[in-house]
Parts: sequence; structure tokens; C-alpha cells
Amino acid sequence: MRKMFLNTSELRAGDRIKMHGATILIEDQPNTYIGYGGRTVYSWPNLPIIEGEIDMFPWMRTWTVQGNELATWFVERD
Repeated sequence: MRKMFLNTSELRAGDRIKMHGATILIEDQPNTYIGYGGRTVYSWPNLPIIEGEIDMFPWMRTWTVQGNELATWFVERD
């Protein structure tokens, strides 16, 4: 399993994002729209938390990942 930092536009189905003490699985293609400044925003609503829990919200079982190409994520990829 490779570990890397990717921007939001580089995320794909099967990636596992590590954030706030949890691992979140990207399951499918993102919703996209044009955001502030004309940048494309990528959004994956209600993704499953497959390991751990979100530090600030331990009762959450799903999480939304969204951002543009300026946002960076720590990702595990097969």
C-alpha cells in the first residue's frame, strides 16, 4: 500500500484518506461544480469511516470530503 499526499482532483475510488484520527474510503466518482474563483470543487458526500473515528465527532459514521486542487490529502492507495 502506497502512502502519499494528493490534491482533491487526484483522488479516485478505492483511495483511503487519513484525517482527524479516521480512515475514510472514497467509493465512487465525485460530484463537481465550479466554486469561488472559477475553480472546480470535488465533493464526495456521506463516505464511510472504515477505521477509527473523527476526533471532534466520534458519533459520526460517515463524512464528506470536498475541496479543489489546492486542498491536499494524506492518502493510502493500493
